[in-house]
Amino acid sequence: MLRLQLTGKETLGDQDCNVWRSIVKEGGKRNVYTLWQSVATQLPVRYEMMGYDNLLGSHYDKYYIDYVHFDVEKSLDDAIFKTPASKFLLFRPSPSVQPAFIES
Repeated sequence: MLRLQLTGKETLGDQDCNVWRSIVKEGGKRNVYTLWQSVATQLPVRYEMMGYDNLLGSHYDKYYIDYVHFDVEKSLDDAIFKTPASKFLLFRPSPSVQPAFIES
C-alpha cells in the first residue's frame, strides 16, 4: 500500500486537481507514484508511476493511467470520496482486491 502525501494543486486538462505523491526507494532505484484527484468531484483523474509498476506488476518504467470515464453506482455514499482531513491519502492501486481509496 502506498502512503501518498498531498503535494499541491495542478490543472490537468480542464480539471483542477489535488496532487498526491509518494517517493519510494526500491531495488536501489527511486520510484515516484503520483495521483491527480479532481477538486470538484474528488475522483481520480490520472495515476502515474515512474518506477516499478505497483499496479499491474511489471518492470521499472514510466506508466500512466487516465481515468476518462468513472462510473459510480448511485448506492455508494459520497463521503467515501472525500479527501481525508489529514495530509495523507492511503491508496490501494488494485481496486479488484480493495477499494481504490481508503481514508486514514
